[in-house]
Amino acid sequence: MYALLSLTFSLILFFNTKSSTFTPGIIAPNRIEETIQSVNIQPIYDTNKYFIQGYEPTVTVRLSSLNRILLSGEVNEETRTFRVVADLSQLEEGTHVVPLKIQNLTSGLDASIEPTNITVTIERLETKTFPVEVNISNTNLAEGYLLAGTKVDPTEVQVTTGHESMQEIAKVVANLDSLEGVNKNLSKEVPIYAVDKDGEILSAILSKEKAVVTLEIKAPQKEVPLIFEQ
Repeated sequence: MYALLSLTFSLILFFNTKSSTFTPGIIAPNRIEETIQSVNIQPIYDTNKYFIQGYEPTVTVRLSSLNRILLSGEVNEETRTFRVVADLSQLEEGTHVVPLKIQNLTSGLDASIEPTNITVTIERLETKTFPVEVNISNTNLAEGYLLAGTKVDPTEVQVTTGHESMQEIAKVVANLDSLEGVNKNLSKEVPIYAVDKDGEILSAILSKEKAVVTLEIKAPQKEVPLIFEQ
């Protein structure tokens, strides 16, 4: 009886083992991901003929790879090889929706862009000379003090922008509106902007980005009677 039972169990175990299929487990390595903010867009167009504006100049790029060293090299701006481009070379004047592409991406990396396209306005390029005006008033001075005179260097600049944008430029200003309580002569370097009639800054390239403004401030004074006492 014992021999028969042993033989029966042995046969059951033998056939059960033969019928089982063992598949070795394969563990895939995890991909490493990095997100890079504020990657500059490089537009491709004829810079001698056109001026472009109206688009956000940076995008977010998400990278993934199995190789951490490759990924770190692309995250670091100094060793980065890829670039985000918007090809406008075949487009005419007007407003266009342009797809963004990644060029020169290292093999072994995957990338995605957010957003995937931009809206850009292409205008005919124009250059014109404007005088630089000092934007300051007596409200920027200490109480009782007056603005006796101003000087600015340079006195004029060349402004390069699109044809439509050029029509909107009202003046070029050196802005000192941020000053408060001025009570003495001073000389200060400030940025200069092309603005419209409402004072809004317009997209333009200026031959000089800053100007030195010299202010002559007059202290408060008044006339009083002179009384002689013996």
